Amino acid sequence: MRGLTLIESLLAMAIAAILLTGGVATFRGALLRLQLTAVTNDLVLAINLARAEATARHARVAIVPRAVNDWASGWHVFIDANDNGQFDSGETVVRTFDPVPARLTIEPTFGSFDGHVLSFDRVGLLRRPGSNGMLLGRVTLTSEADVRTLCFSAASVRVVRAAACS
Repeated sequence: MRGLTLIESLLAMAIAAILLTGGVATFRGALLRLQLTAVTNDLVLAINLARAEATARHARVAIVPRAVNDWASGWHVFIDANDNGQFDSGETVVRTFDPVPARLTIEPTFGSFDGHVLSFDRVGLLRRPGSNGMLLGRVTLTSEADVRTLCFSAASVRVVRAAACS
């Protein structure tokens, strides 16, 4: 006799289902980590672009969320001509970034400053809008699978794979 019995077929399908389920879960985690890395890279690109434009133009350049206080909505890099930390009509947009995937969150933490804007002065340092007050803090990007934090110090930005700067 040739062929498979019903029990052999069911056993093969059960093994295939178990392997497929494990593969899908692993693939989903890898996809979430890849999305987090891509969004982190976009935010670092926006920061580097804003710093470069600020030094090249000798002007304030800022990054703001596309929707008020919602960094997940994407962000604009723009020339903040009046240094008010808000994207006003008539101000030049350098670049606009797309919203982040639904499972990612972005949370700014800058002490008493609400983090609604990242403003760079003419030498490329992060400052409070409307003043030369130094701005120190972090922006935390979180997915179900991982976390990245952009740590802002006096003259630099660095990325760590933790929820806090150390």
